Amino acid sequence: SEMDQTTGNVTYFYNDDNLTPNKGTLHNPRLLYNADSMESEIINQTATTNLNVTNYRLISDISYSEFEGHSALYNVKFAGVFEGNGMRISNISLVSMEDLESAGLFAQIGNSASKTGSVKNLFISPKAVSFNNADSVGILAGTIKYGYIYDITTDEIQGFSSTVTGLKFVGGIFGRAVSSFEIKDIYS
Repeated sequence: SEMDQTTGNVTYFYNDDNLTPNKGTLHNPRLLYNADSMESEIINQTATTNLNVTNYRLISDISYSEFEGHSALYNVKFAGVFEGNGMRISNISLVSMEDLESAGLFAQIGNSASKTGSVKNLFISPKAVSFNNADSVGILAGTIKYGYIYDITTDEIQGFSSTVTGLKFVGGIFGRAVSSFEIKDIYS
């Protein structure tokens, strides 16, 4: 890091080294900097049970405008820490015709009392959110279960409708919240 002696502002520089020990832990999160890194890092760290307990940090705004196809993260039950770092994910298409219990950017935030998940400090501007055969749907997640979401803002991209579609429990940020959860400073 460097501190500007005149203003006192601190600039942090990231070194994303694959040889770093404990990568993906709370104090050494995996760094996400574009749509490809976000998709590949999260999918690669997700178990066959669709559970992901890794920690991530956005280090730049992420636009999916150059990404081919739709995001594949909608099946992930996220039980790590996703630090948005005040960044924006935009132009993301969250779309599937699969029969799903929950869907959104993630299927679910949190999983159990011992595997909680949190997403915080994030702006999301989706291009589309359409899960016509999913029971619980939201832009961030279909379900919050033992999850914590803080400081999340969603808005629409100019020229695109901000419609969220699903079957039973449908919302702007999440479809439904069950078990233990905490939600603060959410704007949609």
